[in-house]
Formats: sequence, structure tokens, C-alpha cells
Amino acid sequence: MAGHPRKRLTDDERRALQLLAFNPLGATVAALVFGHGFNLQMLDDLVRARLARCYCVTVTAGGRTTGVSVVYMKIMATGRNALAE
Repeated sequence: MAGHPRKRLTDDERRALQLLAFNPLGATVAALVFGHGFNLQMLDDLVRARLARCYCVTVTAGGRTTGVSVVYMKIMATGRNALAE
């Protein structure tokens, strides 16, 4: 998608970006897939189009690292701009 003009957002893409825009810290990919029914490929497309980004957080409990990582998505400025169009 890089270098190509961005197509209009699908209803699901718009809904996912709106959810991310509403949450300042973003949302876990698991919540987006299992809780909201989004397709992993569509979420990946949002990242590839640079409308959202992923980041990983390692979970700690009692001051100790658990070895469990959680993947979050967060909207980017270009995603906010796409919602405004």
C-alpha cells in the first residue's frame, strides 16, 4: 500500500479506527478480534497503511516479568485524518 493512494475506509476499518481514537492507550489486538469481531488481515492493513500502529507490552506482576506479552494497537495521526475525511 505504501506509495499508493489510500482507498476509502470500509465500515469495519472506520469502526476500528473510531474505537482506537476513543481510547488514548489503544486497544489489545485480542480485544479487537475476539471482542469486536475484527479480522486480523483488516487490522494488519490499517498498520500497513500507517493509519494505526502496533506495540507490545510485557506484563509484570508483583514487580516480576511474567514472560507474557500483549499486543496493542493505537491510532496514528493519519488514521485520525482518514476519519475526518
